[in-house]
Amino acid sequence: MRSTGQSSDAMGGQLAKVNPVLAGLNIAANLAAKAMAKINAAFERMDLVAKTAASLGMAAQELQGFQLAAQLGGVSADQMNAALRTMQKNVGEAAMGMGEAKTALEMLGIDIDSLAAKSPQEQFKIMADAVAGVDDPAKRAALAMKLFGDAGAQMIPMLEGGSEAIDQAQQDMIEMQG
Repeated sequence: MRSTGQSSDAMGGQLAKVNPVLAGLNIAANLAAKAMAKINAAFERMDLVAKTAASLGMAAQELQGFQLAAQLGGVSADQMNAALRTMQKNVGEAAMGMGEAKTALEMLGIDIDSLAAKSPQEQFKIMADAVAGVDDPAKRAALAMKLFGDAGAQMIPMLEGGSEAIDQAQQDMIEMQG
């Protein structure tokens, strides 16, 4: 009987030594799983930005610069993406002589044909500078909404900085990405 008790005690001692090792392995496995989930989420975000940028006709880094400028002004990346899509639709319609944005662009003194020939990022910056130059807050909001859709009103703080603020945000994004 004594040998069974000694054997049981020895086994218990062995298990006590193994338990911390297993706990350590469990912690390591959990940390690795969390790291992989974060890496996967980062790749999914990068893929979404690349696809969105391609659909808008701009480089991913340029889109990220616009998104950063928007976020600094209190507008989400999704709202910025929607505003850029609306802007492109509105510029296209205005170039065809139709749509509410046509009147807004004319009120801002922007040549529609010249604007339509530019890249989306140049279009946005031209419109941002024009909207920033409107002194009346009600008119500024109305024009921003005609050009950029519902997000236009939330974008006023960003638009007030004009193209200079957008250029600075894009430069900041380049520096952050190294």
